[in-house]
Amino acid sequence: QGYKDYPAFLASLGLDIALAPLEDTQFNRCKSNIKWMEHAMLEIPMVLSAVGPYQESVKHGENGFLAKTSGDWAASLSFLIENPAERKKIGKNAKQAVLAGWDIKDQLPKYEKLLKKLNEKPILSVVTAIGGKKDELRDQVETDDVEYVAFVEPKVKSSFWKTRELYGKFRKPVMNAKIHKILTHKYVDTPYILWVDGNVDLKVDPKEFIKLLGDKDFAFFKHPERDDVYDEADACVALGKGDPRDLAEQTVSYAKRDYPKHAGLSELTVFIRKNNEHANRVFEQWWAEVCRYSERDQVAFPVVFEKEQWATIPGSVGFDEQHESFPGNRYFTIRLHRK
Repeated sequence: QGYKDYPAFLASLGLDIALAPLEDTQFNRCKSNIKWMEHAMLEIPMVLSAVGPYQESVKHGENGFLAKTSGDWAASLSFLIENPAERKKIGKNAKQAVLAGWDIKDQLPKYEKLLKKLNEKPILSVVTAIGGKKDELRDQVETDDVEYVAFVEPKVKSSFWKTRELYGKFRKPVMNAKIHKILTHKYVDTPYILWVDGNVDLKVDPKEFIKLLGDKDFAFFKHPERDDVYDEADACVALGKGDPRDLAEQTVSYAKRDYPKHAGLSELTVFIRKNNEHANRVFEQWWAEVCRYSERDQVAFPVVFEKEQWATIPGSVGFDEQHESFPGNRYFTIRLHRK
C-alpha cells in the first residue's frame, strides 16, 4: 500500500522482538540501518546480524543485540524472551538513539555534501604510485574540489583514495610507478596535478600548492644538497640507485652537449603542475629522456627543463635538525620507505 501506511501496519503486529538476519556480503554491507530504525521508533527490541549497516549504529546490549554466530542468536533471543523488563528497556534505548542521532536534520547535510561532491568536478588531482609494498597507502587531508588517485597493485584497497591498477609492463618495477609520476596527464583530467611519493603525509589542504604556481606551469623544490647533475649521477651510483652504465652514458651525453656544471638541481618527491598543452609537452620530453637513459628522473630533469621557468616551493623536502639545508616545509612530512 506504499510506505506511508507501513509504520501503522508494523505497529499493528504487536511484536515483542524483531529479527534482522543478513548474510555478510558486499551488497548487504551497502544497505542502510532502516529496519533497526523502524522498529526502534516503535520501541521494539531487535537482534540483528553483525554486518555493516547495523554495526555502525547498534550498541550491543544497549539499544539492540548484534549476532555473528548461531550461538549469539540463541543467547540474545533467550535473554530477550526471558526478560520482559529488559525488552522494554532495550526498545526505549533504541528509540532514544534514533531520535538523538538519526533525525533528518542531522542526516540531510551528509547527503547534500555527498551529492555536491559527486556533481562537482575536482580542480586538483593528488596522485601517487606504490609498487612492491615499498610504502603504505595512507589517508590524507580531506578537502573539497580535490581527488586522490593512487596507482597500486590489485590487492591494495582504500576507502579514501581512488585506486587504479599500477602499470606493469616494464621489467624494472620503478618504471611502472615512474610512468604515472611523469605522464600523469594521461591518467587524470583535472586542471592541476600534485604528485606525491608514497611516503608523503600532507599537512595542509593540497590546493595551497596551486597558489605557489603564480603564472608558472610548474613548481618544484630546490635540491637541498646538490646543484649539479653530474654530482647527482655520482650520488645515484654511490647509493646503488640506477644502472651505473646507463648513468655514465647519460652524463657523457650531457657533457658532449656542453651542459654546464652546477646549473641547478631539483628534488622531485613532491611537485605541482598544470595540466595544459605546454606542461604536458615538457613532461613527455622528460619521460622520453628517462626512457632513453636512466630511470633516475632527477638526473634527466635539469637538462630537459633547462630553458623552462618554474616556481620554487619554499623549504625542503626533508627535515634534519643537524643539517641547515634540510629545514623541512609546512606542507607535508616524509616517512621512511619500507625496507
